[in-house]
Amino acid sequence: MNVVGNPSEHERSIKKHLKNDMEDLCDGQTDPDVKFKVEDQEFPANKAILCYRSSYFKKVFSSNMMESHSETIPIFNVRAKVFKVLLQYMYLEDYEIQGDVVEDLFKLSNEYNLKGLNRDCEKMLTRSIEAGNVISFTLFAEQFEAENLREACLYFMANNY
Repeated sequence: MNVVGNPSEHERSIKKHLKNDMEDLCDGQTDPDVKFKVEDQEFPANKAILCYRSSYFKKVFSSNMMESHSETIPIFNVRAKVFKVLLQYMYLEDYEIQGDVVEDLFKLSNEYNLKGLNRDCEKMLTRSIEAGNVISFTLFAEQFEAENLREACLYFMANNY
C-alpha cells in the first residue's frame, strides 16, 4: 500500500523516465517538427507540445499563417538565452531564471500566454525591487498590467520615501 504524498520506487522511476524523455524533446533529440531561429541559434521543438502548453502556439499552428507551414520560424527581438528558458519551461517546468532575463522573459511569457511562467517572473521582479529600479519597475508593471508588481512598487515607495 502506498501512502499519498510518499511515491513508490516505481512512481519515482516513471517520473524520472518521463523527465528524461521531456529533456530529450526539449533538446531536440526526438523528432522535432519545427525549429525556431533566435539570433544565431536554432531551437528544435515539437508543435504538439507547444500547442498543448500555449494557446498562442495553438492559434499559430492551427491557422493558415505562414508559421504553421514553416519548418524554421524566425523569432526577432528576443535573446536566445531568453527563448531557451521559455522552452525549458514549456517542456519541463524546470528552469532557472537568471536576473538579466527576467523582464524579457516576463514580456515573452505574456505574449505566449504562459501564465505560470509569467507569474514566476513577476514574483522574481517583485522580490528584486530596490531604490534604483522601483520607478522603472512601476512603469514596466503599468505597461504590462502586472498588478502585483505595481502594488509592490507602490508599497516600497510609500515605505521608503
